[in-house]
Amino acid sequence: MDKRTQQDIEKFIRTISKSVKKEEYKDILEEASRATIDSIKVRVPIAKKPVKRYISKSSKRLSKRGKGKAKPVAVYYPGNLRRSIKILKHLNKSNRAMTWKFRRVYFGVNLHKGKSDGNFKGDRTDAYYAHMIEYGTARGIEGVGYFRKGLNSGAPKTLARLKRLVQKRIQQNLRRNGIR
Repeated sequence: MDKRTQQDIEKFIRTISKSVKKEEYKDILEEASRATIDSIKVRVPIAKKPVKRYISKSSKRLSKRGKGKAKPVAVYYPGNLRRSIKILKHLNKSNRAMTWKFRRVYFGVNLHKGKSDGNFKGDRTDAYYAHMIEYGTARGIEGVGYFRKGLNSGAPKTLARLKRLVQKRIQQNLRRNGIR
C-alpha cells in the first residue's frame, strides 16, 4: 500500500469517527425506524365512531348517580391508537409492554401521562387499551396482532433505510472533508 492510500484510509477513519456522534447516530436510527412505525400504523384498526370510557362500577362517584346514569369520563375519537404510535423520548415501566427497542431508539404506544379524563383527539392520545387490541381479551374479543405483524413486515424496510442513510451520511462527511 502506498503512502497516499494509507493517508486516505486514515482520513476516512477519522471522518467516520467524527460522524458517529451520539446525536447523529440517534437521528439516523430514528429516521430508519420510521418505516417500521409506518407499517405498524397501517395495521391498526380504526373505530367507526368515538368510544367512551365510563367510571368503573366500584367507583363511589357512580353509586351516587344511580344505576344506568353514569357519565362518560373520557371520549376516544377514531384513530387514537394509530396517532399514539410514535418514537418515545422516555421509556417508563408502564410503556414497556407495547414498545420495541431499535438500538438506542424506543418506539411504540405512547401512553398518556397526567389527567386521563376528557376528549382524546388531535395530538392528545391515550391508548391504554393497546394491549387489548393486540392480544385480545378474556371476554371474547379477538386480538388483531397489529404490532407484531407491523414489526415483522417493517424490519426489512428499516434495515434497507438504515443502510441508505449511513451511506448518505458517509458521502456527506467525505465531501465535507474534501476526500470526494
